[in-house]
Amino acid sequence: MRIKKAEKYKNECDEITNKIINILELDGDQSFILYEFDRDIEKQEKIKELSGDIKKYFASGYWNGINEKNTIRPYLTIVRNLLKRQGYLFINKNINYNTDNGKVKTTQYFIIKK
Repeated sequence: MRIKKAEKYKNECDEITNKIINILELDGDQSFILYEFDRDIEKQEKIKELSGDIKKYFASGYWNGINEKNTIRPYLTIVRNLLKRQGYLFINKNINYNTDNGKVKTTQYFIIKK
């Protein structure tokens, strides 16, 4: 029987997961705001740069953010798929977020380790 990538590369998978969480810079509630994430191109690029390592260490062939399929927010898809695969709950909540230009409707994502 073949060994799964998640078992074979456990340390590498954990390292990539920690990199993703550090890039997200979660707040005290272990959450981030989609509105801010959508505007932070540097964070998006850092996450997309991890695609090669993710392909190597995760069974990610069907992840839309990784493969060549067009995705509106590939960086968010990568984060969601990777964290769910690593045993995190990815919970979203619709919120009204205060910006310099007034309030906007957006999503707050909570990341909780099971």
